Amino acid sequence: MKSTTFDRKLWNLSSFEKVSYNKCNQIFTVYFHNGSQIDFSEVTEETVFQFVISIDKENYLQSHLLVNFPYIQYTTRVSKLS
Repeated sequence: MKSTTFDRKLWNLSSFEKVSYNKCNQIFTVYFHNGSQIDFSEVTEETVFQFVISIDKENYLQSHLLVNFPYIQYTTRVSKLS
């Protein structure tokens, strides 16, 4: 699995900065700041590439990934003490 972390300021990201892709299983994962994550299945390398080069990644997530791919969302509570 390959992971990358985007510069939040450069890309104007407010809800996430890290993503990963499992090429063998075609699973694209977005890790959110609140500790939750979404695993999208059946995602091709081309779609991952389109996401990476998109100017507005948050919009691409909302308008393309969430609409066109099956996904599982995991929620985790992040401690405010850390």
